[in-house]
Amino acid sequence: MLLENIKDFNWLCEPKNVEFIEKGLLISTKPQTDFWQNSSFNISKDNGHFFACIKEGDFTLATKWFFEKTIESAQCGIMVKSDAKNWIKAGIMPLGDNKIQMGVVVANNGVCDWSVHELSENVKTIYFKIKRKTSNFIVYYSINGKDYMQIRLINHLGIRQVIDVGAYTCSPKDECFDCVLEEIDIS
Repeated sequence: MLLENIKDFNWLCEPKNVEFIEKGLLISTKPQTDFWQNSSFNISKDNGHFFACIKEGDFTLATKWFFEKTIESAQCGIMVKSDAKNWIKAGIMPLGDNKIQMGVVVANNGVCDWSVHELSENVKTIYFKIKRKTSNFIVYYSINGKDYMQIRLINHLGIRQVIDVGAYTCSPKDECFDCVLEEIDIS
């Protein structure tokens, strides 16, 4: 099913390695990659790995990720993007003390804000979902793929009607991160 669902997807900033394994799409990130904007401090990172297709209008995007080992600040999740200065990403964002947090970052006209929620230390699989209705985006996550919790509602007027939507991963520090995209679906 994964192969059928990704036929219209392309990489924006290809990762170090991508290969199909039994579980899904194994992705190895390049180090020093991220999506982050802050015009006040002149920080602009737009070199994370984004596996996306073009979508117009309202939609629901859902992903399932698996990761055996976390690395500080390395991420995997979902993303919707108009351009380098206007996007939304939701993913795991591990801390350095073996704690995993799930975060949502919104770039609005070149400035990011960030909200986080701490997760259990033994999380190895996580599901993300984002629903768009006009300029409103609702972000959800689940540990079991059945019980979803809404974590953020965003009204983002800077995101165009036709956008890139898909799965993202990155490693802001000096290490590579391996993760598996097990499922992706857009409806």
